[in-house]
Amino acid sequence: MYRIIRQRKKLFLTEPLLLEFFHRGTQIRYRWRVSNRARRFRVSVGPDGVEVVTPANASRGDAERFLRLHADWVVAQQERFQKLESRRRPPGAAMANLPSGTILIEGHQVPLQLREDPGRQSRAKVEEAAGVLLVSVPEGGLGGAELALTSYLKKKASRLIAARVELLGARLGKTPKTISIRSQKSRWGSCSSRGTLSFNWRLVMVPPEVLDYVILHELTHLTEPNHSQRFWQKLAILDSEYQRHRRWLRENQSYLYDPLIR
Repeated sequence: MYRIIRQRKKLFLTEPLLLEFFHRGTQIRYRWRVSNRARRFRVSVGPDGVEVVTPANASRGDAERFLRLHADWVVAQQERFQKLESRRRPPGAAMANLPSGTILIEGHQVPLQLREDPGRQSRAKVEEAAGVLLVSVPEGGLGGAELALTSYLKKKASRLIAARVELLGARLGKTPKTISIRSQKSRWGSCSSRGTLSFNWRLVMVPPEVLDYVILHELTHLTEPNHSQRFWQKLAILDSEYQRHRRWLRENQSYLYDPLIR
């Protein structure tokens, strides 16, 4: 009756409910998502955590009972992913010890607060006030907080990156045709043959000098389309510490892809 699938790619969620239970002393946190297209129960375990998808007529209790049946397998898969992560997540990286309940914005740790607001009827709202990022969600709608925060940061990234590209490009006399903000899985920026620059929205979290390095890197590609020695020589003139900034991204990359709400 049931089918278990393991999926490494991130699932696209629609208002999942965040839940947890303990299995033999181990906490299992998971997302429960109802799908009108699902005909059977399924669970996936990957770098982004555990998710249970159920048909529309299933209850919260049904989802937990199904997960408990396969809890040993889930724990084993989580341990496997933790071992893989430990190999590529330097413990000395800047984001290695980011406290729970905080988020990195422009290189600074910002406290994050979640609040259920009975007065809200629809989607979540994100606002910054007094150095705190406040996410207000409808009562019982904490599952939508991650999506709302992602949307907020994408818009913030779009404004920030556009402003820096305009400023740095003007200084260098280089103007891209267009700028796009994307959700790349492994790239921080790119430059097309037509002069379009694309940037990863997660750059909104990095320190300003690291963001400028990525922008200067792509602006240099407007005249040097490859990574030749000439390219690196030109970039070194624009950013004398580009190697340090590049190393920061390499060391912190996996942390930047962590769930925003931990």
